[in-house]
Amino acid sequence: MLRLKSSSSTIALAMIASASASALAQDGAPAEPADDTSTMKTVYVTATKRDESAQDIPIAVNVVDGELIADKGVGSLLQIESIAPGVQLVRSPTGKSTTGVTIRGLGSSPGTSLFESSVSLFVDGVYAPRSREFTSALFDIERIEVIKGTQAALLGKNTSAGAINVIPRKPGDDFAAELTASHEFELGSTTILGATDLPLSDTLKLRLSAQMTDQGGWTENIISGEKATELEDFSLRGVLVYEPNSDTDITLLVQTSDTDLSGTPAEIVISSPIANMLQAAEGYPGSIDGALNRRNSNGLTVPGESASESLNNDKAQLTANFDLNGFILTSVTGWSAYQSEGTVDGDGLAGDFLTGEDSEKSSQFLQEVRLVSPAGETFDYIVGGMYLDNLLKETSQAAANYPFGPAPGVNIAGAYAGQYNQTTEAWSAFAQGTYRFTDKIRGIAGLRYTAEDKEFLSSRTLLSPGLYSVVLFPPVAPVSQALSEENFDYSAGLQYDVFDDTMVYVSYGKGTKAGGFSDQVADLSDSDFDSETAKTFELGLKSSGRNWQLNAAAFSTDIEGFQVVTFNGQQFVISNTDLESNGVEAEGFWQATGNLRLTANSTYAKARNAITGDRIPNAPDWSGSIGYSYDRALGENFLLTSNGSVDWRSEVTYQQDPNAAVRGESFTTMNASVGIADADGVWELSLIGQNLTDENSASFAYPTPFVQASSATSEMPRTVALQLRLWY
Repeated sequence: MLRLKSSSSTIALAMIASASASALAQDGAPAEPADDTSTMKTVYVTATKRDESAQDIPIAVNVVDGELIADKGVGSLLQIESIAPGVQLVRSPTGKSTTGVTIRGLGSSPGTSLFESSVSLFVDGVYAPRSREFTSALFDIERIEVIKGTQAALLGKNTSAGAINVIPRKPGDDFAAELTASHEFELGSTTILGATDLPLSDTLKLRLSAQMTDQGGWTENIISGEKATELEDFSLRGVLVYEPNSDTDITLLVQTSDTDLSGTPAEIVISSPIANMLQAAEGYPGSIDGALNRRNSNGLTVPGESASESLNNDKAQLTANFDLNGFILTSVTGWSAYQSEGTVDGDGLAGDFLTGEDSEKSSQFLQEVRLVSPAGETFDYIVGGMYLDNLLKETSQAAANYPFGPAPGVNIAGAYAGQYNQTTEAWSAFAQGTYRFTDKIRGIAGLRYTAEDKEFLSSRTLLSPGLYSVVLFPPVAPVSQALSEENFDYSAGLQYDVFDDTMVYVSYGKGTKAGGFSDQVADLSDSDFDSETAKTFELGLKSSGRNWQLNAAAFSTDIEGFQVVTFNGQQFVISNTDLESNGVEAEGFWQATGNLRLTANSTYAKARNAITGDRIPNAPDWSGSIGYSYDRALGENFLLTSNGSVDWRSEVTYQQDPNAAVRGESFTTMNASVGIADADGVWELSLIGQNLTDENSASFAYPTPFVQASSATSEMPRTVALQLRLWY
């Protein structure tokens, strides 16, 4: 049964569902006639701060349509890798909401909240500061834009390895409603989504949407029988659009979400005599099987007790566009905040050998103003500026209680409390121009100046003495540190239209990610790490015909001072190193008939540490997907729909030292759905299967703390869901 999170969430979803049901009870409007042509539709994106065709811009960008998200039953950003080519996600092994994301093998592993990802998340163009934002529900989405390569001139902060821009759906001009309900049988998960468009007047329209998710975990704790990581989420969004005249539009987006996570998914996959001894001492001898099989036997303070986290995310965004005789003046104001509280089971064993608690708060204000000149002129441009202010506060406690240590009578024990406050203030000014040398040749150049200041106040208090809290994490009186950086980032490119529907481009860009501070060091007075600078060269081709499309790119990225975050089993370690990634990628679509569409994409990215030559964490050499979508009429009243894909990635490592933990073996999944819909477009019933052959691999791996063993988390198993969608 779906567990409702609060009375307010129940009322909110009920209101939207009631509006949907009321609309659906009316006579449905006839559906548009089926398209019997095989013409490809134009996909527009805002990655360049303009509404432009994805095929016309000299940037490698993948666009995921909202209908594909719904057809595949994707309800969370944590599942984005199943629909976005070349994107890999790593979830925290402790069941926390921190997440790492990479594009083309470059990005960040999950880590301390002070660490900002090299692949940034944007919601409708507004920067989302922390990796916890990737835990957010993915619902009522128009499209997702995955922008690859170094971005700096226009997107700005922390896009040295790419960016992901999530575009929520806006309200339509007419009253409309939809209701989606799905139940997944393997994990016992349930999702309900309701959305409605409400035209309030000729100039004002509103869209309300809400999603409630109860997702079961897939790693069974053999002591308690519970599974990790279980997730409950309720999210509510309102989008209000005001268009007083043809020259002005103002959009207000307000969203809130509450998420609860329970359970630690990590399994001990390489055991040791010490681990077996400790498990036996807790009363569970032989409970460590040393296999990656979605089974574990850990516990927080008592065997089998689940670690947990509660997370609240709120955001409000106001975007205003003013048409000034063809020039578009845009103001974007964004505010976001989150608060999390949780407990951590860090040892992977049944006892309370390594436990923790933490509480975290973050708030951010962002203001951007830009002026966009009319498109299609000999010279067009974008100029603007951005201001960002972010505050992050964290309090934590950690305790160790191991009955052994480096010497007789000296055990790894003790407890401490930490307090960390970080403020970030950044200013930037940016400009980009496009000059048309001829009808076929265009030059593009952009520049961004950023000044960023960070202040870090930290301290550590002794709670109980021991080796762990006196030597490894010793007490530290309050210490204040600061850094100030000024960076000039740039991009330049040349674009040539070989034919009307074929263009080639070459680009070069430099992007900088500011340095910062870590709370996971013994000496808090020396906790800073340096900035990273990425430089990417790219050569690309974009071509399309009436019923096909082919995009390809070769790329080379060098990053100086890459900020590597690695979980070594005891703490998240942040260090700087140099790396390089070279590769090629291709993506193609073929609308074979009006009913059948074939897709394929593949990325080869050889990402290596430039100093040691080793693989870098979370960077498979190969990843890709092939798939299809198909529909056909069943008589006059029904429509058959189906889609499927085979997705793969090659072997991957998860530590800076590739041999410090087990590797993730190559991983291939088969996914398919089949559905039936009525010809009037009122309802659709689908059966959606993911990872149908139930393959498994390590999705993250690390050394188990202090016991000379190795732990890993499993990929998601086979899931089969029944989904009902209703429209008006």
